[in-house]
Amino acid sequence: MLKKIPNLLSSIRIIFIPLIIYGLIIDHLLLSLIFSYLVCLSDLLDGYLARRYNSETQIGFYLDALGDKAFIISLYLAMSIKLLLPFYLIAVVVFKDLFILASYLIAFLLKNQLKIKISKLSKLNTAFQMILILLILMAEVGEFSSTSIFEISIEIFCFVVAFTTILSLILYIFNWIYGYN
Repeated sequence: MLKKIPNLLSSIRIIFIPLIIYGLIIDHLLLSLIFSYLVCLSDLLDGYLARRYNSETQIGFYLDALGDKAFIISLYLAMSIKLLLPFYLIAVVVFKDLFILASYLIAFLLKNQLKIKISKLSKLNTAFQMILILLILMAEVGEFSSTSIFEISIEIFCFVVAFTTILSLILYIFNWIYGYN
């Protein structure tokens, strides 16, 4: 039973995305913050449980990746509509994730298997992307909106996310070309 929990958590993460977007649309940012926090927490938890109970599966790998990409792309696009993120960052993050998804789709259609182990840099990049989402939502909820430490933190995280996203994409391309894991 415990071996199925990671896939269940990944599935629940995907289900939460429309609720988070809805909260952003209707300016109920506390709702978006709470559900985003749960999504980020479940991402940590499903990975931990999968490793802990030796239940890492191919479907779990894809569900986790889909959950991460759907969450990040959806939130970054929704935040761009609300003008909460700079355009350069949205362009970099969305391009990288769509590029990776397209690469997997092409490999699948060609019946090739991309044997790429997720790098620590990519995991760190995803964590930074999620932290930035949480920081922005926390700043927008109210209490923190005029706090300069949050403004500075968000600016720094925007540059860190852009930098690690670009490096992660380069690493993916390098690994695909040269077949490294």
